[in-house]
Amino acid sequence: MKSVSVRKMTDIFYLSFLCGMALDIPRFYMPELDSRPVQTLRGDEAMHAIKVLRSRVGDPIGLVNGKGLFVQGEILSVDKRSLDFKLMHSDLKEGPESDFHLILAPTKSMDRLEWCLEKCTELGLSRLTLVISEHSERKKLRLDRLQRIALAAMKQSRSYFLPLIEGPQKFEDFIANTDMDQVMIAHCGEGERSAFTSEMNTVMIGPEGDFSKQEVEMAIEQGAKPVHLGPKRLRTETAALAACVISNL
Repeated sequence: MKSVSVRKMTDIFYLSFLCGMALDIPRFYMPELDSRPVQTLRGDEAMHAIKVLRSRVGDPIGLVNGKGLFVQGEILSVDKRSLDFKLMHSDLKEGPESDFHLILAPTKSMDRLEWCLEKCTELGLSRLTLVISEHSERKKLRLDRLQRIALAAMKQSRSYFLPLIEGPQKFEDFIANTDMDQVMIAHCGEGERSAFTSEMNTVMIGPEGDFSKQEVEMAIEQGAKPVHLGPKRLRTETAALAACVISNL
């Protein structure tokens, strides 16, 4: 049997130890993260590490750039508003495991919308487009807050990818500027509808009052396929979550 140097055994053990810890160490978002051996975390994420988690020199730290790169490092120095770390291990995913695109008319309640975004992000949402439809009761949104919720859900679920959040825009503007051939529109109205399946990854979900008959017809005329999410009438956020789960099966 080939002999293995003590140094090599130590390196292998340490790397295995680090990988085993990867699920437990604090994780931070750093959009400019790359493969440089020494990097600096700044801003709100650094302040959270320093002030809230009391991170110290020598502590392990996990970072993601939201675009597929995860880095596990060791803290080298801590300042008042930044910290330096050295790269110990990195993992790059070329693309998200899910390519689920949710086109959603916002719920009247911001709490329900935020809950929906949080759970869909945990399940692998890659893109959220917000549209204002005829029956929409909420037309103003705080995108900065939605971004923070998606970021927290990405870190909590140990995902490597931060979903893209777009909008809000008018329903008719979205239809006019989108190739609708790969888009499914879920609605509760009459007419023939196919079951939404895991082969489908782009779906439109309406507000509490559903899409209007005219909106459904407009989308179908432009190439969208009408679908249903089962025999029950679902809330907007429940329908969105159900579609996300089905798409990831």
